Amino acid sequence: MSKIICESGMHFGEYATADVFHIEESAIFEKLKKTEGIKTIEFILKWETGAVVFIEAKSSFPDPNNRETPEKFDERVNEVYEKFSHAMEIYFAAILNRQSDDKGDIPKYFKTVNYGEVDIKFWLVINGHHESWLPPVSEALRRMLRIKLKIWGMKPMDVIAINRLQAESYGLLHTT
Repeated sequence: MSKIICESGMHFGEYATADVFHIEESAIFEKLKKTEGIKTIEFILKWETGAVVFIEAKSSFPDPNNRETPEKFDERVNEVYEKFSHAMEIYFAAILNRQSDDKGDIPKYFKTVNYGEVDIKFWLVINGHHESWLPPVSEALRRMLRIKLKIWGMKPMDVIAINRLQAESYGLLHTT
């Protein structure tokens, strides 16, 4: 079986269902989202290298160079930070059986992989974003996530912002 995830004007996949945990549509998140302020990303993907990749998609993102409204950029970066952070907590709470996966939403790979040996990554995919605007977005997210990166032994390059064209070149998007 395979899965395509439609989000922010993009079609992610086609992924084997064993390689993707659609956390945003999971029973685990459905139960938790009733608690005020809990947010999550779209999905978690077993990447070609075996890495576990947390993927958030946005249809747009403020220009990081617009000095007239820097608060909009900061607000959006903070929103994405919260989604990555909450998703990681929800995910590992479920993996550690602190949250019940009684609907079997989490594929076996994610429950059995040795997390000491695989990379964990955070990828933000922004539909239509200018390529030159992506490095400042990546840097801002890395600054926000710096403590998580340190605690989890992640590298700064594990946090990236890419646009639709780059996502296509990575093979993330479904082409018809």
